[in-house]
Amino acid sequence: MFRLYRKVYVYTLVVLMGSFLLSFIAMQTVFDARQQNYVERLIRRDIGLVRRELRRTLEREPQALASRMDDLSSDLGWRLAYWDRFQHVHSSGIPKTPELTQARWEEIRRVGTLVTWRAPNPPEIWTLVGRRGQQVLWMQLDPAFLPRKFRGSLLPPLLFLFFLALLLIPLTRYLLRPYRELQVSIQRLATGDFSQPLDIARYRDFEGLASSFNHMSEQIQAMIQQKQRLIADVSHELRSPLTRLRVGLEMLLDRHPDSLRTIERGIHEIEELDRIIQDLLDISRLELDQLPMRLAHMDLVTLLQEQLERHRELLLRRELVILSDLPLSLELMGDRKRLGQVISNLLANLLKYVPAGTHADLRLTSDENWAVISLRDRGPGLPPDALDKIFEPFYRTDLSRSRKTGGTGLGLAIVKRMIEAHGGTVSASLPSDGEGGLCLTLCLPLQPKGF
Repeated sequence: MFRLYRKVYVYTLVVLMGSFLLSFIAMQTVFDARQQNYVERLIRRDIGLVRRELRRTLEREPQALASRMDDLSSDLGWRLAYWDRFQHVHSSGIPKTPELTQARWEEIRRVGTLVTWRAPNPPEIWTLVGRRGQQVLWMQLDPAFLPRKFRGSLLPPLLFLFFLALLLIPLTRYLLRPYRELQVSIQRLATGDFSQPLDIARYRDFEGLASSFNHMSEQIQAMIQQKQRLIADVSHELRSPLTRLRVGLEMLLDRHPDSLRTIERGIHEIEELDRIIQDLLDISRLELDQLPMRLAHMDLVTLLQEQLERHRELLLRRELVILSDLPLSLELMGDRKRLGQVISNLLANLLKYVPAGTHADLRLTSDENWAVISLRDRGPGLPPDALDKIFEPFYRTDLSRSRKTGGTGLGLAIVKRMIEAHGGTVSASLPSDGEGGLCLTLCLPLQPKGF
């Protein structure tokens, strides 16, 4: 956002400054002759003023000549030198006094005022001062005084450009304000937040853009809700025939015990379908905010120990060892059933994807506001770009795409949404100790908002 703001600001400033400079150059070209006449008049005025002042000083107070020359040199910015009958009398503001030769003196007496110019220095003016034609004055404009004498012609343009740059700041902010709001709204949409549409009343000049974005947001929200309702309705409708089919297989098992293995396999597949449907129902209700949370005081340590005991037989079969580091107790406000499902999904995910004969670390820590659960395994791990995607519904990495491991990609998605429903966060990271695997971290507030 700052880069776009800077580009628009610089582009507008360059265009306006360029237009102003072109106009200024055109005006300089038109009025160049007038400005040249003005400079010539200014120089003639200074020369006449210096001659009159020195002549008056020579007539009234000859002893004050040096002091008067120093004052004129300081005030007007001219370098001055004075000769009387070829004798140098005084110089003001001159690093090196020029030489007055016989030929130059004769030429000055013939023409009255002699101008010589050796570029890049300013012109030198030689002129007679006294009435008898014996006193010669040398004048040269000090280069350090040139900007001061003509600074009035550059100050207004510089002030104009300065205030122009200041005035462009609110203009650029006004032009980019709808874009900034649109960017924030798009980021909220990316996270599934449709609760804050653009306020059309604030941006009447951009009403079309704001209205189109709000309409798009409403349509996307409606489509997502329709999809979630469809999944929830279809999942709910599928459970009834599956229940009847399971009851029928159990009755058939009583009548035909010789088909025990076939019927038990069918019952197991039905139970697996029922579990998948339940996951679909849960994820749909979580997306629609229709899964109620019954928060109450509970001991998180006891819940973790119960889930470890419930999965103990499966862990023994897979020869998986979970090394737990748990405090004696840790109470928080939470839905015991939903958090139990979260831990169960984490352990089920461990059983599916972690190689047999390895071990995992389960830790529970806390501070004043948060409880942190971390489960670290020694499995195949994940590519770095898949760490955030594993919490998306139906996402599975290439490492898990096999019939043996199975999985629908809903387990971690349910974990993420249930933890977020408690006001917590979930993240995945790759351990850096060289042992491989994956570390899942769950952060739960000890006291959710509103309690």
